[in-house]
Amino acid sequence: MTERLPDFIDPLGLVKKQADMRGTAAVAQMPRLVEAVMEPVGEVEIELHFRREGRVPTIEGRVSADLTLQCQCCLGPLAWRVDSPVKLGVVATLEEANLLPETHEPLLIGDDPQVRLLDIVEDELLLALPIIPQHSRCGAHAEPESLEEPGRKNPFGVLAALKKV
Repeated sequence: MTERLPDFIDPLGLVKKQADMRGTAAVAQMPRLVEAVMEPVGEVEIELHFRREGRVPTIEGRVSADLTLQCQCCLGPLAWRVDSPVKLGVVATLEEANLLPETHEPLLIGDDPQVRLLDIVEDELLLALPIIPQHSRCGAHAEPESLEEPGRKNPFGVLAALKKV
């Protein structure tokens, strides 16, 4: 296991060595993730194992981080823990990607064996984020705030009374 993570890796070379990697990286080093979070602070914990499953070179492990997202209801900060499993099949072509087991996501490397490690980590984190982040109290069951002024009659009050009948 290594503590200092390399910038670029050769996934197939690491699979041949059956390498293990463990370390951390700053959230601020991942530009697409920085755009998705409210505060780009903290670190991502990375643990990856490079193995072969049958004929498929794989990368398995976990990425985890404590992120601050923006609630899309109240626009306030939302603490979000990501602890996502990683299970990638390393492929060179789209045809190989189509042959992967359903349990694996493809990592398309093409002709260049070098891949930026943080791109893999960033992809996994982005996939683990909710589509619409929101607090549980801001969900669909939360009572909407009244926009009425106190003492002013609601013009639709009669309709509300009919609805209760």
